[in-house]
Amino acid sequence: MFLCQCQRHSLFFLLNKEKSIMGNNQLVSALEDIANGDDQAKRVEAMGLLLQVVSTRPITWCDDANQPFSIIGNVTWQTTHLKVSVMLETATTCAFVAAKVDEGGCHSASATGVFFWICSEGYWNVTSDLAHTETLSHGSYDIKAGQWYALDIYAKDDIATVSIDGHEEASVYTKSKVKAGYAGIGTGGYYYAQFDDFYLFEATYF
Repeated sequence: MFLCQCQRHSLFFLLNKEKSIMGNNQLVSALEDIANGDDQAKRVEAMGLLLQVVSTRPITWCDDANQPFSIIGNVTWQTTHLKVSVMLETATTCAFVAAKVDEGGCHSASATGVFFWICSEGYWNVTSDLAHTETLSHGSYDIKAGQWYALDIYAKDDIATVSIDGHEEASVYTKSKVKAGYAGIGTGGYYYAQFDDFYLFEATYF
């Protein structure tokens, strides 16, 4: 395991060294890393989780997103295979993993890519933007707050395949405008969610 200091909000991102691809790539994060021994770590059982802890939208000075999220990698990543375990802590909340994310920081409100969402009301969907305005696919799944789910997204060319706990849910056409970008994780709003077991299996450049 190793920590990479984030370039935004002075928070941290935790990756598995053997499975991650960093090099000279970038990392921008709105999530916080915690480990046993910290005050916040008393709320979790495992070590090295990412925890979305901000419950109120911070004062902002630019057109950033209403959804806190973290991106990693390079904007030229064309093929990405990402797997992350996610736990939503409360009802009526959502979290996502993403590939080919083209924006972060002050321009994140207009970010496009392939976003695979799960929501504690018992459904999932795939959107082509962070603002959740264009749905590519959707379905139901027994998703409940307080339980872990392994999310998998594999985006190559114009196709993205998404899975929950090893069960393929959809293979969707992502539209020609979604060409390449960062890998990402995040939530649909400012509420608690936990992320663990971040594996980046593949990242191919232009």
